[in-house]
Amino acid sequence: MESQVGKGYEISIKGKNESYYGFQVTGKCGKLNMPKEAGFYTGYKFDYSSWNRLDFFSPNKTMLLFCTEKVQNLFKKHKVTNVELVDISTVQVYSVGNL
Repeated sequence: MESQVGKGYEISIKGKNESYYGFQVTGKCGKLNMPKEAGFYTGYKFDYSSWNRLDFFSPNKTMLLFCTEKVQNLFKKHKVTNVELVDISTVQVYSVGNL
């Protein structure tokens, strides 16, 4: 099942009667904008026109997972506690500069 958030699928676990589901993030955006100079900078930035507008997405050539404020609000509403959400505009990152 494909949705605005990604792709979900049922998982069968022998000996378990509960329902389990896997989740694959299919949203994407272009590469992150990196400073040309080496050093620390604040906030991940990317070209918003490169984002396919899914609520969970990953920047090109990274292992990062981003979500929208809509997802954050749903997590709070449903008291999801096994995840840490960080505002991408406040993240401290080190750039090696233009190599």
